[in-house]
Amino acid sequence: MLQNELNQILDAHAAFLAGKPDGKKADFKGAVLTGLSLAGRDLQDVDFRNAEMGKTDLRNTNLSGSDMRDAHFFDTRFDNAVLVNVRFNVVKGFVSHASFRNAILDGANFEGIKLAAVNFYGASMKGVNLSNTSSLETEPCTFYNADLSGANMKGANLAGCSAARANFKGADLTDASFFGGNVSFADFTGATITNFNFGKAMKLGAKGLK
Repeated sequence: MLQNELNQILDAHAAFLAGKPDGKKADFKGAVLTGLSLAGRDLQDVDFRNAEMGKTDLRNTNLSGSDMRDAHFFDTRFDNAVLVNVRFNVVKGFVSHASFRNAILDGANFEGIKLAAVNFYGASMKGVNLSNTSSLETEPCTFYNADLSGANMKGANLAGCSAARANFKGADLTDASFFGGNVSFADFTGATITNFNFGKAMKLGAKGLK
C-alpha cells in the first residue's frame, strides 16, 4: 500500500465518523502498513489484526478499543497515542523497538507478549495487563516514570528493565521479576509483591519493598 492510498482510506474513515454518506469504516486486518503514517487520526475500534506495522507512524493517534492481536510491530511509533483497552495479545514474534512515550494505555492487554527494547517512558498504563510478558535481557524495556497503578503483572519477566520512578501502587507483581533492573524511586505502595524478584536491581528510594 502507498501513502496516498492509505490517505484515501483514512479520509473515508473520517467521513464515516462524521456520518457522511460517502464514508466507510477503515479495516486494516492483514494490511501492510510498513513505513506508512496514520499519525493524528481517529481510529477507535478499528481492526488491525495480523497487520504488518514495521516503522509505522501512529503518533498522536486515537486507537482506543482497536484490535491489534497478532499484528507485527518493529520500530513502530505510538508516542502520545491514546490506546485505551487496545488488545495487543501477540501470539507470533515480538513487539520490538516500539515507542509508547507518553501514550495512554490504560486497560490495554499485552498478556504473554515478548518485548524487546520497547519504550514506555512516561506512559499511563493504569490497569494494564502485562501478565506473563517477557523482555529480552539483552534488549531491555523502559518503564521510566510510567503509571502502572493497578496493573496485572503476574508472572512478568522484565529482568534488566528500568522502571525508575514508576508508579506500581496496587499492582499485582506476583511471581514477577525485575532482576538486575532499576526500580529506584518507584512506588510499590499497596502492591502485591509475593515472590517478586528484584534481586540485584537498583532500588534506591523505592517505596513499599520489603
